[in-house]
Amino acid sequence: MSVWGQLTLVVLFALVPAASVSATEAEVTLDQDKAVKGGVTPNDGPGFPITITQSGRYVLTSNLYPPANETGIEIKVHDVTIDFNGFRLHGSYQQEL
Repeated sequence: MSVWGQLTLVVLFALVPAASVSATEAEVTLDQDKAVKGGVTPNDGPGFPITITQSGRYVLTSNLYPPANETGIEIKVHDVTIDFNGFRLHGSYQQEL
């Protein structure tokens, strides 16, 4: 097999696993309205924090504004990816002295 044929096979094999992972991974969007409503994942109550109890990929579609001294997102499982997609998790934390 020529060098170009071997290179082509390597590139094809490198692309196959990435495509199969993205095809099976569900994407959940997160925004301020969903945070207030709750129910993003099981056991996620209304308001902040957004409680993530299922593995997967989560993508922000707006900025998040939790109340002062509140956690914005609480992750309770492994294998969670959060893509902020250019948005921010705003907050203000004041430490008492």
